[in-house]
Amino acid sequence: TLFDLEMIFFPINIDNSHWTLAVAACRRTQPGERQRTCNHVLRRPTDVYPKDGRIQYYDSLGYGSGASYLRILQCFLEDVHAALGERAAASQHPSGWRLVDTQPNTPQQIGIVDCGVFVCLAVSFLSEGLPLTYTQRDIPRVRRMIARDLLRGYIDSETT
Repeated sequence: TLFDLEMIFFPINIDNSHWTLAVAACRRTQPGERQRTCNHVLRRPTDVYPKDGRIQYYDSLGYGSGASYLRILQCFLEDVHAALGERAAASQHPSGWRLVDTQPNTPQQIGIVDCGVFVCLAVSFLSEGLPLTYTQRDIPRVRRMIARDLLRGYIDSETT
């Protein structure tokens, strides 16, 4: 089911002018399975990487907490959990998940038109279990990579 996934990514468009991201980290690590995170190895703050049983908000402009979006997503996930019935019985119920606002160490954009690229980068890094170490300086290069992949019609994971 949806709740067997490690993470679910929700891009959020605010008033057709800004993109943010919420991530539901719902998959529980099984006994004996190593949780996918490298933050302790790289000595990075762990608040950036979403942990099981939470919905975390990422805003590269730092506009507000995202609390209303987090509550809406939690209600949505509760409804999905209820609709799945017995198939979701083993999953942790989203009503007990922690809602986490944008953390101070979330990468911040300087330009006003870069939020979509910041969201794409956050999804890419988090899905690989990497800390969010990109900055505004990376955006021109990443824009070229996104354009190249769109023109080719596929994402080249070897050069991403």
